[in-house]
Amino acid sequence: MARQTQQLRSNQRHARPGAEGPTGSPIHGAYLFSVFRIDSEPRAPATGAHDHPALALGARISSRRAGFTLVELLVVIAIIAILMSVLIVAAVSATDEAKRKETHTVMQLLDMAIAQFKDEAPLKRVTDYRKRYGDYPCDELEPFVRGGTGIPGSVNNFVVGPGTASTVNMGGGGLVGIPNREIAAMALVINLYSQDAAVTLDQIGSRYRRPPANPADFFDRNGDGTLDTDDEPLIYFVDAWGTPFDYFSVNTLPPPATQFPATGPAARDRLEASRALIAANRGKPLLVSYGATGPEKRAVMGGTPRGPSPLVIDYSDDAQFNNALNHDNVYLDTSLKDRILAEDETN
Repeated sequence: MARQTQQLRSNQRHARPGAEGPTGSPIHGAYLFSVFRIDSEPRAPATGAHDHPALALGARISSRRAGFTLVELLVVIAIIAILMSVLIVAAVSATDEAKRKETHTVMQLLDMAIAQFKDEAPLKRVTDYRKRYGDYPCDELEPFVRGGTGIPGSVNNFVVGPGTASTVNMGGGGLVGIPNREIAAMALVINLYSQDAAVTLDQIGSRYRRPPANPADFFDRNGDGTLDTDDEPLIYFVDAWGTPFDYFSVNTLPPPATQFPATGPAARDRLEASRALIAANRGKPLLVSYGATGPEKRAVMGGTPRGPSPLVIDYSDDAQFNNALNHDNVYLDTSLKDRILAEDETN
């Protein structure tokens, strides 16, 4: 205290008239005293945060914003729902794309087996077979059934198959009662006549290989009606969605009614669709996966597992493949859809 008082007196002695303080005004003793004023009484400490007006206002705002209003909560829920829907669509799209790639891989193996069968041409000396299917695997089971029509359109009901008693054993409903018989016929003729192609089929994983729906549907080598170890079950192949592949191989000109493998318009519809598809595929047999909507496609288009396939139903309507349900089909040749449309325009 004594030191501060002494400093104050010293300042007063040295202050010159006309000297200016920090504000530009003359320095007076009152100013100097106010600068060095000593509070004799300490200020009372704040009793709470709300004593300051700004703090009190912030506290009221904080108290008022402590929770969400109903509108804000609904907005948050709506945003979360939109984000979830976007994520689900993206996940489904990614899953479908992965399944398309898997399906394409299986189709490549099937196509390789078909090409190996063609190169070997084990049935090239069977004129009736070659007229109907060329050197490719057939898509009908009639050529393997003894006591039936044999190869459709053949003069003497010619039957192919090892031995003289071999035949297709049918569990019930005849050949028409065997589902997925087109792809099953392809697998059967390959397993019977082309060892290299059969090895390629064996590379297809069990996930894409299916036994016949009825165990009594098999190729009976000795004709005894019993499934033995050397007999051939009528297996077929499915895509990554679990839907059977479709296979088109018949490529003949419109034959007489006697050359259809079944009665009624369904056989003619399939033959005409097969010719158009093979023409669009540059003369080669066609493999097709019906994509993610395969199971629903048949139901929506009026088909059944044992009835016409979606492409056949589509073509039978107006001789064109223009049904939007077939737009997600998977083909080995990705440009085939454009050629199918071009084929439509020429019809």
